[in-house]
Amino acid sequence: MALLFRLVLGSSFPLVAEARLRDMCQIVADFQDATGDVFSIGDDDSGRVLAVDFVSSCGRVESLLRLARVALRREFKPAVTADYRDSGWCVRTAGDFRLAVEFGGVGLCGGGAHAHNDDFSLCLEWKGQPVIVDPGTCLYTGDAAARNRFRSTLSHNTL
Repeated sequence: MALLFRLVLGSSFPLVAEARLRDMCQIVADFQDATGDVFSIGDDDSGRVLAVDFVSSCGRVESLLRLARVALRREFKPAVTADYRDSGWCVRTAGDFRLAVEFGGVGLCGGGAHAHNDDFSLCLEWKGQPVIVDPGTCLYTGDAAARNRFRSTLSHNTL
């Protein structure tokens, strides 16, 4: 939403907000998976204002990074190694392997919320193909039992 607002505004945000927006775009680039999306850990509520990926031939990450390139006049490329300790995310690339790990804690005093019971979940790719994915990632549902099942430790590939 901030990126769209920045594009419509046509000028920079205050320095702190502009830096935060660039950081957010870099995180998306760093966590791009082989499918062109982001590594799926936790909820897939997608953070969508406009579902531009439905009308585009590229995925969500590429759509967002193209928008960032226009709005911020900057390229965002994934890092080989990225640690976001405050968020509890890291990604590593070694040879043909790319690994994403979540270690951010469980939200709402252990109740799950956005931070599912997925501490130390990992996603692994090899040669651009998913090898280990997070099976607990889901779209929101009104079914409380299903939501609790998807948020549980048993639905995530935790260590």
